[in-house]
Amino acid sequence: MTDSSRIASIDLTRGVVILVILIININYISTPTILRYNPLAFGDFSRLDEWIWFFEYTFIKQRFMPLLALLYGVGIALFCQRLEMQGKRAFWPFLRRSLALIGIGMLHAYLIWDGDVLVAYALCGLVVFAARNWSPKLLFSIGIVLVITPIVPEVSNIMMSWGQLIETPSFWVPDESKIIQITSAFDASWWQLTPARIETALGRQTSDFVYFNLWRCSGLMMLGIAMYRIGLFENKFNLKFIAIYCLIIGVVVSVIGSTQYINSGYSFAVFRTSLSLSFYLGTLVLALAYLILCLIWSQSQFAEKLQTVLQNMGRAALSVYISQNFIAAFIFYGWGLGLYASLGRAEIMLVTLLILALQVAFFNWWINQFGIGPLESIWRSIYQERKVTKVFVRD
Repeated sequence: MTDSSRIASIDLTRGVVILVILIININYISTPTILRYNPLAFGDFSRLDEWIWFFEYTFIKQRFMPLLALLYGVGIALFCQRLEMQGKRAFWPFLRRSLALIGIGMLHAYLIWDGDVLVAYALCGLVVFAARNWSPKLLFSIGIVLVITPIVPEVSNIMMSWGQLIETPSFWVPDESKIIQITSAFDASWWQLTPARIETALGRQTSDFVYFNLWRCSGLMMLGIAMYRIGLFENKFNLKFIAIYCLIIGVVVSVIGSTQYINSGYSFAVFRTSLSLSFYLGTLVLALAYLILCLIWSQSQFAEKLQTVLQNMGRAALSVYISQNFIAAFIFYGWGLGLYASLGRAEIMLVTLLILALQVAFFNWWINQFGIGPLESIWRSIYQERKVTKVFVRD
C-alpha cells in the first residue's frame, strides 16, 4: 500500500540523489584524501582511472549533495503542512522528529562513518523550522545569501592570490614513508578506529558545522521550502528551457575547469585558483539542472517502471544512505575486508555499481512488502505520538 499524500517527483528525485551520492561517498571511505584531489599523488594513475576521476569531479562531486539538503527542506514543509491541516501544532512533533534523526546520525557517525550529514540536517532543520511560513520571495533571498556566505572567504582568498606564485605544499606529493602511513590509516579493528572516527565526527558536527554546513544547508533548505511553496514539484512550470540553460552553463564551466586541471598535470596552483572557481559555479548550476531534469522526468511517462523503482528508493532514502555506507566501510576498513587504498578508481566504480544493484533489488522488494524503509519505520515510531506496536508497518 502506498501513501497517496506523497509527491512522486520528490520521491523520484530523492531516489536518484541517494543512489548517485554513493559514487562520491565511497571515495571518501575507500581512498586517501589527497588522491581525491591529486590523483597523481602516489604516482600510479591509469587512463581509465583518469576518465572516471574526470567524470566524478566534473559531473557528480558536490552536484547531488546540495539536493539532499534542499529536499530535506521540502520534507519540513510537507511534514508541518500535514499536521497543521489536521489542526495540530507542528512544533513538538517536529522537535521529536529532529532529535530522533540526531540520534540516528550520531550512531551512524560514531559507529560506522564520520562523514555523516544527518546530524547537520537535523540541526539546520530546527533553525529553518522557524522560517517555514515566510514568503517564498523572502525564503529565496535569504536562502541564496546563506548558500553563498561560507564560500565568500574562500573565493576572496582565491582572487587575492590570482597571478601570485603559489608554492606546492609537501602534502600534495607525499614521500614514501608518508604514503605508507596514509594507506595503512584504516588497517585496524573497529574498536581501534573508533576514537579517531569519533574525533573526526565531532569536528564535523562542531567547527565544520558552524563554519560551513549551518549556512549552506540552512540556505538550501529554505530554497527547498520556497520551491515547494510556489509549486515547483507539482508541474506548475515549464522548466525545459531553464534545464537547458543550466546544463549548458554548468557542463561548459565544469568541463573547462577539470580539463585545464588535467592538462596542468594536477597543479596545486590551478587547483587553488581556476579549478576552485569553476567548481563552485559548476556545482550550483549543475545541481539546479539535475533537479529540474528529475522534475521534468517525473512529469512524463518516459521509463515509468524505472521511475517507480527510483521512487521506492526515495521512500527508503535513510535506510539506503546508512546501509550503503556500512557496506562500503566493511569492504574498505580493517574490521572488514581491509581494501582501503588498494583499489583503483575503475575498481571502486565497479564495487559501487554492485552495491547499488544489490540495494535497488533489496529495497524495492522491501518497499513493495512494507511500504516504508526499515530505518524510516523506526524513526517514525520514535517521533509519532501514537503508540506503535509493530515496527514495520504499511503507510
